Amino acid sequence: MDFYMVAYTDLRTCRNEQGEVPWLAINAYAYRYEIRGDEFDWLVRVINYLDQYFAARRPEGEGRDAGRSGAPDLTVREAG
Repeated sequence: MDFYMVAYTDLRTCRNEQGEVPWLAINAYAYRYEIRGDEFDWLVRVINYLDQYFAARRPEGEGRDAGRSGAPDLTVREAG
């Protein structure tokens, strides 16, 4: 999973107006790192899932461009 998080972080500057990483950006990243076949399919799925996951948890009022400035906050916080 570490590879996918690095890829997700690397692709953060490629987000479109909806705050998602476009397929073409993922494809260019995969081409650069020689990722093909099933590995590419998984990369697309994971990046798309992470986009949806973090978009659903973005605080209300935070714009669509919020994810462009840096990596998502992945800090684990204790409940309570």
